[in-house]
Amino acid sequence: MKSSEIMLRQVLVKRQFEQSLIDILTQDVHLQALSKGDIIEMPKGISLNFGTKQVGVGFVRAGTLMRQVSFLDGSMTSTGILFSGHYLYVNGHNTRGSSVRYLCVENAEIEWVETKDIYQACFAYPQFLDLYVERRNLYSRLVEEYLLLRTLLSKRDHIIFTLATIFSAKLKRQEDDMKITIEDLCSITGVTRQYYSKVLSELRAEGIISNHYGRIKLFDYPALLELLEPNICTHYELYQVT
Repeated sequence: MKSSEIMLRQVLVKRQFEQSLIDILTQDVHLQALSKGDIIEMPKGISLNFGTKQVGVGFVRAGTLMRQVSFLDGSMTSTGILFSGHYLYVNGHNTRGSSVRYLCVENAEIEWVETKDIYQACFAYPQFLDLYVERRNLYSRLVEEYLLLRTLLSKRDHIIFTLATIFSAKLKRQEDDMKITIEDLCSITGVTRQYYSKVLSELRAEGIISNHYGRIKLFDYPALLELLEPNICTHYELYQVT
């Protein structure tokens, strides 16, 4: 990819990273185009078609991905949705596959950074090493915490929490709507379609959202946040770091 076409480079510049560090991290960026329904298995089996290249971080430049975890009994649950501007951390490669995968809810593009470049950046810039380790560990913790929240929150609270988290990411891109099926949202929150539809109807009646033909449009973000219980707000603030 041409340097001018790398979105990750633009993001790092805006975050005021040192130019030499940016050059290291973006010297071997690989673009992966994905279609709706495609699956990325993590950490092994990433279908990059980049030969023997190993990647350590993926930057979502476009599209929507749903993170899913499979269990030994054959069941699978979704643990969240990623949009452009989010990162996928590859913790390593193994020979037995992985229980984690990402399902493309819509067409997507990911810029992958090679592992060797991340190691080079960590060696040259100790402060980046601290940041990289902190962010990767935070990402892992948030995933675990989200699964825990699913067991602690009421169904309605979890729906509100999920919508607020999704729209917080969308609004950063100046977007106020999303096209996603009720089935996908139900998978994330673990509730029935009927109950999810009931909550969406209540939010629509309050003028917070509209829901039409699988597209949810947000009208009042502050009002949506007001519905979060005080003890949930701490978790919500943590999720904004991603």
